[in-house]
Amino acid sequence: MFQLSKLKLLSKLLKSGFIAIQAEEGITKAFFEASREAVEATGHIFDSTVITSYLAG
Repeated sequence: MFQLSKLKLLSKLLKSGFIAIQAEEGITKAFFEASREAVEATGHIFDSTVITSYLAG
C-alpha cells in the first residue's frame, strides 16, 4: 500500500477533477486499481474515474 503522504496528495488531486500523470502505459490504471480503497475513502466514486492514455509519437 502507498504511503500516507501519497494518499493525501492523491485525495487533493482527485478533488481537483483532473489529473495528468506521465508514466508508461498501464501504470496509472494499475496505480488506481491498487489504491481503490484509499481512493474511495477520499469520497471519490471510483467507477466514475476515466483513464485515457496518449502516446507520444
